[in-house]
Amino acid sequence: FIFLCKTSFFCLFLYQVSYFASCSCLSNQKEFPTFMRTMPSDAIQTKALARLVSHFHWTWVGVIGLESDYARFAIQLFLQEAARYNVCAAYVHFLSLPLIKDTVVELVKTMKKSSARVVLSVSGDTEMRVILTECRRQNVTDLLWIASEAWSTSQSLWTDFEDLLRGTVGFAIRKGDIPGLGMYLNSL
Repeated sequence: FIFLCKTSFFCLFLYQVSYFASCSCLSNQKEFPTFMRTMPSDAIQTKALARLVSHFHWTWVGVIGLESDYARFAIQLFLQEAARYNVCAAYVHFLSLPLIKDTVVELVKTMKKSSARVVLSVSGDTEMRVILTECRRQNVTDLLWIASEAWSTSQSLWTDFEDLLRGTVGFAIRKGDIPGLGMYLNSL
């Protein structure tokens, strides 16, 4: 958004408003003074996920994510918060983008060998599709997934991998329409 002042001085304010960026790194007002978001930062989600894991008495979990700021910050915050509840990570694995088949195969082998049967995945639905396809190929069907908001509501994943995702828990961002907002913004 750009705001102009009609006074004796010319003012220009540039604000970036994001409807999907949840990375907690963007909450630093010194580094990003004009950034605003319409959803909570990952700091809220990760605290909730750690409490969820603790509630079900899962103390040994696998943690996977993409090599991105979104996943790095979220996983770091989750591990810090989970430690408060005596929850430990059996493994922490980051996948680089684009996904390479060999690294996904190795990840699933790690999950298969681990005694942790609960896995937190901080990734998107596209990457989860690749991971779940490999889980199916290696017959890794006994995992309980904890979904980050980036893939928790993916209809295509739930349709195609219902057998692997049964029992999955996670949080979703509440969605809603604001009547007239689009027309108002277009009129600006």
